[in-house]
Amino acid sequence: WKSKGKVKCTRRPGLDYLLFTSGQSGIVRLSDDAKFTFTYDKGGFMAKKQKMFHFWINTRFLHSVPGKPGYFEYTLFKPELDKACKDKKHETFADNFRVEMEFFVDDF
Repeated sequence: WKSKGKVKCTRRPGLDYLLFTSGQSGIVRLSDDAKFTFTYDKGGFMAKKQKMFHFWINTRFLHSVPGKPGYFEYTLFKPELDKACKDKKHETFADNFRVEMEFFVDDF
């Protein structure tokens, strides 16, 4: 399953984060290992997408959110993100860069 074109990104500059949402046409089922790859378009005619970073997760590592049945979360920090971890001088990614994910199980 590929999410290309199904996941929307909203920039929140005042809060210094990006919000990715999939809506109803997004991820239908996520189990076992899953790879997440983040790319950006450098712009220009026929420009190729550039890979920013990627990571793998296993759904067994998701933590349930206390007081919210059916909600799960997982956080990865910069040293755990492939390619971002190589940015030792923090030119592209801040020292405290992280990815926080929240998942909701509809039929929990």
